[in-house]
Amino acid sequence: MKTLVSLLLILMVFGMIKAQTIGHLHYQLEFSSNNPAMPIIEGSYMDFYFTPQSTRMDLNMGALMKLNTIVDLKKEKGIMLMEIMGIKNAKELNWANDVSGASLPKITVTNETKTIIGFLCTKIIAKDEKGAESILWITKDLKAYLKGQNQFGSTPFEGVPLEFNSEANGMKMHFIATEFKDYVDSQMFSLEIPGDYPLMTEEDFKNLGLNP
Repeated sequence: MKTLVSLLLILMVFGMIKAQTIGHLHYQLEFSSNNPAMPIIEGSYMDFYFTPQSTRMDLNMGALMKLNTIVDLKKEKGIMLMEIMGIKNAKELNWANDVSGASLPKITVTNETKTIIGFLCTKIIAKDEKGAESILWITKDLKAYLKGQNQFGSTPFEGVPLEFNSEANGMKMHFIATEFKDYVDSQMFSLEIPGDYPLMTEEDFKNLGLNP
């Protein structure tokens, strides 16, 4: 009997520490910029949905920009839906023939930890080839394949960032997770481009300054 009880306790503990592979994270955004002409959008947020097969990132910056990135991990394909100041466009994503050879940042895993929305996180410092640093707080209690979701950057790490910073066009953005739900709607991962989102050419997309 004691052996059976011990085995059940081990199984319970294993079930508790197993990483969650399905979920929905909600992030709040804070902005700062040295450019007084740069619009700062209050109430901006980001939602990240993930399953073992698909991911979706929804970035909402009010009337300035809405960005939806949906990725099919098995097919290594995705779509990006953009609405910038009311103008809608779409971009297809495909990594099967990606030969860009972009260098990955150097990462340093620290001993610093903290808890964010109930998940233990470790501080990671990422430094790119130009010397720019980013701080990320990563939890290994959530497991998602982040390829194609460039808001998280191209840093190779295990786990999901619950707090991190990003910088683009002189604007610094700070993301922090404020809510987690352990379910998602599979219909959110459709790669069908809506009819009111015209497909952009590669050149037009590059002119926007958004990396696929």
